[in-house]
Amino acid sequence: MNGYQRISHYKSHLMGIAIMIVVYGHLLYYHGNLIPYEENHWTEWYTLGSVEMFMFVSGFGIYQSLLKNRDAWTFYGRRLGRLLPSYIPVMLAWCAVNVIKGRMLPSEAVGNLTAMGYWFQTANQFNWYVPAILILYLLSPLLFDAIQKKKAGWAMAALVIVYVAGWRSNVLMAVTRFPTYFLGMIFGAEYAAGRAPGKRNLIVSYVVGVIAMIVVVPVFQLRRWYLWYYGLYWNLFVIASPFWMYGITKLLEWQDRIAPGRWVNKAWSFLGARSFEIYLCHLALYDSCLKMGIQGWKKWILIACLGTGIGIAFHEVVERCLKWWKQRKTA
Repeated sequence: MNGYQRISHYKSHLMGIAIMIVVYGHLLYYHGNLIPYEENHWTEWYTLGSVEMFMFVSGFGIYQSLLKNRDAWTFYGRRLGRLLPSYIPVMLAWCAVNVIKGRMLPSEAVGNLTAMGYWFQTANQFNWYVPAILILYLLSPLLFDAIQKKKAGWAMAALVIVYVAGWRSNVLMAVTRFPTYFLGMIFGAEYAAGRAPGKRNLIVSYVVGVIAMIVVVPVFQLRRWYLWYYGLYWNLFVIASPFWMYGITKLLEWQDRIAPGRWVNKAWSFLGARSFEIYLCHLALYDSCLKMGIQGWKKWILIACLGTGIGIAFHEVVERCLKWWKQRKTA
């Protein structure tokens, strides 16, 4: 398989790897009582690339989805049908607990339930990822058309302008990921066209990626003032995304050649299919445990395992409810 084919084949595996990196990174962050990333263990610095993996793979898959059916309303219905059945129950439970405990206003709960509070910078919002991915879903048909009409350069320039406009603001964490999502769509278009990455493409991707990963250490050690203001927490992982996509999928391909490796790959795929629910449940649990003042590595490792397990179980519940609902509608 060439690089584009491997990304398509191992999309779920990449999601599984990414979500476990997210769980680990958040473990350090929440266990450390929200200590800034640059002050935490150096391995946490590299967990920031997991979000780029999510965004890239999401964009790659979304292009394939729109290629099958370009109708925007059908696309939005499918995306919301995948997102909301998991998102709304978790948000209802998390917001209810916080409102009852007096830690959240009802208006802030509405901001979470609608995923709009983040963009209006309302206090006590769950996370930036769902608000960001909803905006990207909204833009996806337009971005798809830009690729189809050979206007990808203009679309990327527009996203970079949005990116720069987010500097030194609290929406920076979301808008700086928009170009990565679109880059994934561009790679998805290359795959759909039956192309293979050229030798120059591969060489540049690997060289840029390796340099970017080496630069992570001095950036975190010497330029901490710039980290939040200009997104240097994760910018290096944006430009390294192709390197990670090519490199990790090559390792997954090698693992498929031996029996133990195939079992490992099945585990990654299993987790990837449940990554959204794991993301929601582990983060809600981490937040609750932090507010309860729970301390100690053993306890937090158990919390990480518990959050992952709850996410897996919740995914099964959601899938069974959706299956029951579809059967009821067609009966």
